[in-house]
Amino acid sequence: AGACFAVMLAVKSHAPQPPAQAHLTLYSEAAKAGTVTPSLGGYAHGHFWSYALSREHCELPMPVLEFRALLGNVLVFTPLVAGAQVRLATDSLTTADVLASDSARSLLMQIVHLRLLALSEWRTFAPVGPPPVGFFYPESNVMADAASRGYFELLSRLCAQLGLRAHRLEAPQALR
Repeated sequence: AGACFAVMLAVKSHAPQPPAQAHLTLYSEAAKAGTVTPSLGGYAHGHFWSYALSREHCELPMPVLEFRALLGNVLVFTPLVAGAQVRLATDSLTTADVLASDSARSLLMQIVHLRLLALSEWRTFAPVGPPPVGFFYPESNVMADAASRGYFELLSRLCAQLGLRAHRLEAPQALR
C-alpha cells in the first residue's frame, strides 16, 4: 500500500504493453462552480492546457463550455497527434450525446455543434467523421479536472505517479 502506480507496474515484469497502434484519449473539462479560477482544460498523456474563463464566458451554460473545452483539445492536440487513433473523453453527457449521435436536440446545442463541424481544425482532426467519444463520470476525469481548476501541482504529482512528466501547453487563441 502506498507504492506509486508506476512502481507497481515495474514490479510486474509480465505487465502488458500497449499495442503499437494504441488509441490516444483526449480528456476535456470545464469548471465553473467549486473553484476560485473557473477555467477550461484538457489533458492527454502528460500534456495539458488550461484557459481561465472571463466573466462573460462564465455566463454561458455548462454544455456550451464543455464543447469549448473539447474544441480546445482539438486545437491544442491536433498538431501533436497526427496519424494516431484518437478518442475524445468528456464528463458532459450532452457533449458526448451530441457528438456520438451527430445531432443535437436544443437549438443552442445545434448551433454549437454546427459551428464545431464547420471549423477547418475539426475537419483536419476528424476528416472522415467524428472520432469515438466517451462519457466519463466527473470523478473519473481527474487529470482534465485538475487542469481546468488550476490544480497544476496536483496534476504534476498525478503524472509522476504514472511515470510521466507534466507538460503545460499554451491555451488556444480561438478560445479567447
